[in-house]
Amino acid sequence: MIKKIFIILAISSLVIFSGCQDKSPVEDEDAIKDSKIIELESRIERLNEKITGLEEDIEELNSQIQYNRDFIQIMTGYVSEADLLTLAKMEWNYMVQVNEEDISSDGLIELDVDTFSITVEEAQNQYRALPAQIRNLGKLSGSLFSNHIQFLDVRPSETSGIDEANISSATYMFRDLSPGTEVNLEISRELQDRLGLETNILRIIYLVEEEEEIQTLEEEGDMDDEESEE
Repeated sequence: MIKKIFIILAISSLVIFSGCQDKSPVEDEDAIKDSKIIELESRIERLNEKITGLEEDIEELNSQIQYNRDFIQIMTGYVSEADLLTLAKMEWNYMVQVNEEDISSDGLIELDVDTFSITVEEAQNQYRALPAQIRNLGKLSGSLFSNHIQFLDVRPSETSGIDEANISSATYMFRDLSPGTEVNLEISRELQDRLGLETNILRIIYLVEEEEEIQTLEEEGDMDDEESEE
């Protein structure tokens, strides 16, 4: 009896094993492809759900933005012109720097180098709350670079600038100045007020230490002597 059972189990194992061997490589590849397709379809479905959720969020944000704009438009009708101008000025920032350093309130800058830069910049706030027609009231009148800055004596060696969506700037380079050279700029009263300066005349003086000046004069004298001997 036991022998018969053993024979039956052996035959069953052979049948099962033979059945497994009957699957061709093509069938295995198809099964793998089907599994991957099902997985990709599941991912696509989840991504579509996320996209739908994001689209709803964007629509809600746009509604909030439009509401804020409408509210501000109505609110500005109840604000005085003076207060509107103050708010509009807050939307614009102005800067004048020498060698990337802010100018002191008295407008005097002393340097110990014979080459320096002056940078003038106008920038709008990245986030704008006021309507355009009100925001533009806070901008300096005319062109910042041609109407509000004037070089009184020494002219810059070269000029460069940028003009982007939120920022415009010009950089003026002065090179190889002689010791004691004074560069004077006159800025408009309007720009002076925005910069918070006590004066509208900017004085930039190239100073050298006394020992350096004596050495420079001696070197120049030696050169003159050599030229005379020749």
